[in-house]
Amino acid sequence: MNPPWLAAPVLAGLVAVPLAAVLTAVCRRTAVRTGIVDRPGGHKAHAAPTPYLGGLAVAAATLAPALLLVARGPAPAAALLLAVAAAAVGTLGLIDDLAPLSVNTRLVVEAGAAGLVALAGHTVPVTGQHWLDVALTVAWIVLLTNSFNLLDNMDGAAAATAAVTAVLLGVAATGSGREALWWCLGGACVGFLWHNRPPARIFLGDAGSLFVGFLIATGTVVAAPDRSPGTLAVPLLLALIAVVDTALVVVARRRAGRSWRQGGADHTSHRLRLLGLSAAQVAAALATGAALCGGLALLVRAGQLPATAGLGIAALAGTTAVCLLLRVPTPTAPAAQRVR
Repeated sequence: MNPPWLAAPVLAGLVAVPLAAVLTAVCRRTAVRTGIVDRPGGHKAHAAPTPYLGGLAVAAATLAPALLLVARGPAPAAALLLAVAAAAVGTLGLIDDLAPLSVNTRLVVEAGAAGLVALAGHTVPVTGQHWLDVALTVAWIVLLTNSFNLLDNMDGAAAATAAVTAVLLGVAATGSGREALWWCLGGACVGFLWHNRPPARIFLGDAGSLFVGFLIATGTVVAAPDRSPGTLAVPLLLALIAVVDTALVVVARRRAGRSWRQGGADHTSHRLRLLGLSAAQVAAALATGAALCGGLALLVRAGQLPATAGLGIAALAGTTAVCLLLRVPTPTAPAAQRVR
């Protein structure tokens, strides 16, 4: 007997939790054995070499149970396209972990994957003009994908935020035939957190942060309602934590005369640490913020909160957060450091 339509994706997400925990342990041993590690130095906070490859475990634990479920669902082709595009972006990140790629190469591949998703009909209908909406959707997906890459700068920060956001996206996508992707992503991030919680024994690496960011980005597109300004409010609220962090570092580095691509201890997480929070408390604070913002997004999507109010809250909260966090002094990072 098949499980109820709501229970099946949730069950798949629960399966992803132990699967990710086991696969992460395997990837950790492999990374240590092969020397695929992130070495300390510069602005990096960890004191000992820490393995990469956590992203491989998250991707496998997300896609395996999700695809088994969506193959029997109402929209297998749409779900498969999203999965293949996310896997391609994750592979790009893995290559970058092993041999750093140029920014332009990364952006071209990410834009190509986002373009496939948008051309397949997954767009945010902002203007009503098809090609303009496709272009804006591609830009949004690429921006948010890299925002999660930037957010992955402290133990547990990106994974905790992604876990909460993915579950909310799974709720928002209920009935679309694609919701299992985000339920499984949420479960995989929870399982990965067992190894990534402070002090982390393994990192997502670019393979993981780009894979997670891409699926979160496409999820916000799927969740966007076909009406304005809710069309803008829902994706923005769902992604507000990552967007605020990116805006913060871009503004801070611009003011310091540095490129946004140059690493530094000036992210939201670093500033919260300087205010006295532990690494675990920072991850919890970001996850709580994601839950609150995502909850508002679901209210807007359900028509329980006016879309203009949701958009106003996102704009006000985001701007206020950036302005307040900019007041927290941070150490100056060497100009040549590259964002991991």
